[in-house]
Amino acid sequence: MKRIAYLFLCLLLIACRTYASQIVRVPGTSVSLEPPKGFTSSKQFPGFGSAENSASILVTEMPFSFAKMRDEIVSKMKTGMAAKQMTFISQEDENQTIPPGLLLHIEQRAANIDYLKWILLTGDTQKTAMIVGTFPKDSDAELGSAIKKSVLTVAFSQRSFENVWNGISFRVTPSKKLKIAGKLANAISLTHSGRMGQKDLDDVFYIVSPFISGRVTDIKIVSEQSIRQTTDTRNVRNLKGKAISINNYRGYEIIADANDIKTRSALLLYQVVIQGTTQDYLIVGITERKQASIYLPEFRRLSSTFHIVPTHK
Repeated sequence: MKRIAYLFLCLLLIACRTYASQIVRVPGTSVSLEPPKGFTSSKQFPGFGSAENSASILVTEMPFSFAKMRDEIVSKMKTGMAAKQMTFISQEDENQTIPPGLLLHIEQRAANIDYLKWILLTGDTQKTAMIVGTFPKDSDAELGSAIKKSVLTVAFSQRSFENVWNGISFRVTPSKKLKIAGKLANAISLTHSGRMGQKDLDDVFYIVSPFISGRVTDIKIVSEQSIRQTTDTRNVRNLKGKAISINNYRGYEIIADANDIKTRSALLLYQVVIQGTTQDYLIVGITERKQASIYLPEFRRLSSTFHIVPTHK
């Protein structure tokens, strides 16, 4: 479960610079909402954006009950706020959404810009959704109000989850050791069991996600900064990096040691940053250090199957 809450936290780092109000289905999800005037469906992530206002509404959906995920996600947000340059503003139960949820108001600094976020956590016994509305702090007050209003229009369809690859711009080939566990926004996670939120074999975890907030300029510097910020770890050390090529895409691989922030058990961290033609990608693999001889080759094999494809929503 902690790795899932970790990914929810990572998604808060997205400071989007990308994109006749009516209820609109968010492609690749069972969520619908009414986007603010001028916002259009994004090709980069599940949700809507306004390039003119540097604002976005991002939808993340998980196949776990809201009751199970609510406290875990809020706790992870609050404990990670300092590291993620976030400031908590308010929290309140929200009963006008269907189903009811929890509304959070947060300030965050990213890329030297101060942003405000309206975050709605909601769901039912089958799934949890996090809807994050982000806009610059110095925006007109009407924009913030419109985004808050939009977030509160969220509704679920009764359909089950769609094909996990719908709307995803890349592919990787799973194996018996690492199976597809699910999708969070435009990220795909793999675990040994093929399930999320359960104690897996030594908590092995592999995820592929686009860099939504912008293109990578210096791949080596970005890679080193990113791996040192891996949530739920401490004492990241012994970094070994090298330039690689995956299916003709430029990449940078880093292997490092770390410790679990709670148990202090030894971990192996594996990371690859890949520069695509129009978008960049981040791959992260985590496992117990004692399983490194098994899972490091598997992380590398899986990464070697990475390729970019046209999205279909």
